[in-house]
Amino acid sequence: MSSIYRYKNYVRLIQAYTLLARRRPHVPDLVIVGDNLDAPYAKKMEVARESAGPLARRIQILGGVPYQEIRRYYERAVLFVYPSYLETFGIPLIEAMASGVPLVASDIPVFREIAEDAAFYADPHDAGSIASAMDEMLYVPEASDAFVKRGLERARHFTWERASERLLSLFDSVLKKRTAGSRRAAPQQIGDRSFGSSRAATVVRSFHG
Repeated sequence: MSSIYRYKNYVRLIQAYTLLARRRPHVPDLVIVGDNLDAPYAKKMEVARESAGPLARRIQILGGVPYQEIRRYYERAVLFVYPSYLETFGIPLIEAMASGVPLVASDIPVFREIAEDAAFYADPHDAGSIASAMDEMLYVPEASDAFVKRGLERARHFTWERASERLLSLFDSVLKKRTAGSRRAAPQQIGDRSFGSSRAATVVRSFHG
């Protein structure tokens, strides 16, 4: 559930699914949803899919879907896998947790920060590791249920209200540092106006109304 780029690691996800499906014949289909923004990499995904042999028909690469349909895909999913090896954030993780879907995520710092103990982590550079994590989440119900519960609880931490509070706190911190710095520096005179700490104070008022 994310646009196609090389760092999204979909080729290794397809390889991991192929490994799992060969030992678990009744594993659900793999469905990859996301706009194709990297044509050369998308071709590699198709090669990986074809390399799965008879299993290729169970690997669906859908491309982009209308935003209003995304929720339906989460609701129908029995597992969400986010195999990226590089991200700055991970909104799909939050969406999946809020939808009550168990998670397998790459073991990278940003995902650890977002999901904490609500995801089963795997090495994004090892298809076997991803396959084993998927196996655990799909075929050990007590483990999956525990992760879903923790995911729902974790998702409650990501609201617009909390995000705005943290953003305002960050602004306050930055502005306080700038204000302190301007007080230590000599004001610059332009005509009859002085630009020093008063400039920072004006910025503070602009943020706080």
